Amino acid sequence: MSPSPAVAPAGEASNGRRSRLLTAAVAALAVALTILVPGRAEAVGDGTYTTRYDGTIYSVAAGNARALGYDEWVAAGRPTPTPAPTIHVSYPWSSTIYASTWWGASSTQRTLTYDEWVRAGRPAPSTTGWVPGSYVYTWATSPDVGLVAPDGGYRWLTAGEWAATGHVAPVRRSEGFAKLSWSSEIAYMTNVGAGQGRPIGYATWARENFPRPLAVQRFAGDQFYRQVGSDTVWYAGPTMNRAITYAEYAAAGFPAVRVDVTPGPAGSVTEVVNKQRSTNPLRYVPGDLRQVNIPLAGGNTLMRTEAAGALERLAAASNAATGRTMTLVSAYRSYDYQANLYNQYVRTHGQAEADRFSARPGHSEHQLGLGVDIGEAGSGCGLGQCFGATRTSQWVAQNAWRYGFVVRYPAGMEHVTGYIHEPWHLRYVGVELSSHMQRSGVTTLEQIFGL
Repeated sequence: MSPSPAVAPAGEASNGRRSRLLTAAVAALAVALTILVPGRAEAVGDGTYTTRYDGTIYSVAAGNARALGYDEWVAAGRPTPTPAPTIHVSYPWSSTIYASTWWGASSTQRTLTYDEWVRAGRPAPSTTGWVPGSYVYTWATSPDVGLVAPDGGYRWLTAGEWAATGHVAPVRRSEGFAKLSWSSEIAYMTNVGAGQGRPIGYATWARENFPRPLAVQRFAGDQFYRQVGSDTVWYAGPTMNRAITYAEYAAAGFPAVRVDVTPGPAGSVTEVVNKQRSTNPLRYVPGDLRQVNIPLAGGNTLMRTEAAGALERLAAASNAATGRTMTLVSAYRSYDYQANLYNQYVRTHGQAEADRFSARPGHSEHQLGLGVDIGEAGSGCGLGQCFGATRTSQWVAQNAWRYGFVVRYPAGMEHVTGYIHEPWHLRYVGVELSSHMQRSGVTTLEQIFGL
């Protein structure tokens, strides 16, 4: 009877499997290290050498090579150069092949063209973890280690790839890349701590091989602001200067918002139009004109929606307080209407006098849909200086600011506004700005904005 084969105890079998797995792992690691350790050609002794791919002659001494000029070579007696040993290497993540010559204490690398590689017989390169002439670095804003190869190629190294370089110490750059955690714009930061940087586009980011930006909620010194009379919040920082959404403002942590007392952009209720500043565009037409629902004493009865509602509330309050009826004499005027009106005044009064009480086309607040001439029913004044003595005018002069209006051309300010006193001419600027002017004791837009 044949003896039964021996059966190993379960524990011993398990230990055997572990031993075989360990042996296989060590072998695999050895192969990996063989592939990734830095490659190097055989060193040469002192003498005169040339490399395989160019005609440069090198003088080698103490492991360092120096390229000889023609005159130096002749002066040395025209020694015949010995071909230096050259190996072909490449990174495992790149198809570029380098011809590497090791002199002992230094090396020479050449990035091969495809034709050079073919003429050399298509030598198979050895895969290496480090090609001399490469450059390893990190940005101040990221722990990622980057490598720039001799051919200029970029690579963000994995932990294993960096280990394969021999853990070459990276040069830490003082600059970096950063972004707001709630926005996609990226900035190139010259000083992260001080919040100094500039916005970059996709092309610049791509040239640096898409470095991972540091994400922050705020930058040092950045600002959130809005213009007086506007609810739109703007952000100014190294990544951008633009209006932001409510969601972005919330993601930023609801920071304090600075109110800028500056003229608003074209189309805003704080836009300034005067003798020096025209509408933009010159033939601007507001897009939200509507009928003003107060008694009429003229033919131009449209205003922008926000201003029309405010004027209706102002008129109701004035009528209740004075017992008189406010009337609307003239509101929105088109560019062409104003041109005809101005030219008529010039023909009648001469240009110099007309310029004191009539705006040139493109320079009238009426064209904005925010300027309005008012009157008092039954006063017999119309648009005359006597309107200033009416109950309506006196009440409006004291209270218009509560509804977002100012008397645009006050008495004694012709040298500032360029126009005579017009107690009937109101301008809607919004309650925030009119309240600010009231508190400041400033009566003209030119003064409050420093124009």
